[in-house]
Amino acid sequence: MRRLLFTIVLAAMLAGCSEPRVDASTDATMKASITTVRESLSPDKQAAFDNAIKVMIADMALGALGSIFTKPMSQEDMMSKFKAELDGKTADQIIARAEVVKAEIQARRNAAK
Repeated sequence: MRRLLFTIVLAAMLAGCSEPRVDASTDATMKASITTVRESLSPDKQAAFDNAIKVMIADMALGALGSIFTKPMSQEDMMSKFKAELDGKTADQIIARAEVVKAEIQARRNAAK
């Protein structure tokens, strides 16, 4: 019984020490949690995080633009996609995902040449 209690207490303590994550359950929580995540970073990492968010927004916009002729994407659909990309992720995960997105965008540009 003591072992179980110790394990539960340890898990709770570790959960409280984890990196902040984006909560995209609502617009308000997403905005607040992005701010919290950003403020937890060093100035250099803040710049990388800001850039990553811009890359994710640009990718969403390019995807919407590309779907104009096939299946138009509403603003709500774009926001849902953006939220799904960020929800539950840490700054490092968002920065890493943005690097993948940048590589995909570059690959599409190269294929179009």
